[in-house]
Amino acid sequence: MKTIGLRMIPVFSAVAVALGVVGFCGRASAATLYDNLDATFSTAYGDDPFWLGPEGNSFSTGSASVMLGNVQLLLSGNGTPGTLTVDLLSDNSTAPGSVLNTVGTISTDLLTSAPTVFTLTAPSGIILSPNTRYWLQATGSGSVMSDYSSSAAAWDIEYPAGLADVGVTGEYLEFPQASDMNYGAHGVPNPSLPDSVWPSYYGSNMMSVSGSEVPEPSTLVLLGFGAVSLIAYAWRRRRTA
Repeated sequence: MKTIGLRMIPVFSAVAVALGVVGFCGRASAATLYDNLDATFSTAYGDDPFWLGPEGNSFSTGSASVMLGNVQLLLSGNGTPGTLTVDLLSDNSTAPGSVLNTVGTISTDLLTSAPTVFTLTAPSGIILSPNTRYWLQATGSGSVMSDYSSSAAAWDIEYPAGLADVGVTGEYLEFPQASDMNYGAHGVPNPSLPDSVWPSYYGSNMMSVSGSEVPEPSTLVLLGFGAVSLIAYAWRRRRTA
């Protein structure tokens, strides 16, 4: 029995090594999909949501699936009590689509006139498909927002003066305004998009979207095959020893 036990050591070692290789290779690498928080926010315009919003921005994934991790927003406000709900939405022809998940909520009474970064950790298991556009959308409740020209809104996502940031170029800004306004951002006519959506070169909400790349099933299959082969090799060596 002791001899058999000693002969089994290579097999157990092979199993441990194989599983360790699969576990190591299967770990997802970090992915930043959108990030312009390091930019200087603009003070040139009164970027305040009309009524309760919503206000948001699109972002896109690359060639890999991504498990959504943290979402950060640069927010300001006047301390009016209320709740800001941040949702993940699908894309509908470069406009916000349907709500897929709620990322989290923020109390608007925590907001001050000084822009502050708020971090939300997404619920576990939200997988973003590769080569796909999504939207992050913030909507207020429990408080009345100011209009576009006011500087005393109950909440607002700041926006920067430039676009030289991760994942910003080629995306879209959502900023609703009064129904009797038929112009895009800063008074520029925008007939090709919904009244509340403009290309990112008009502006982009300051936020960060990060997560972890998820290995494709085919990659995991190859890793598993390699692990099984290693185990089989160790088993044959034990049988012929």
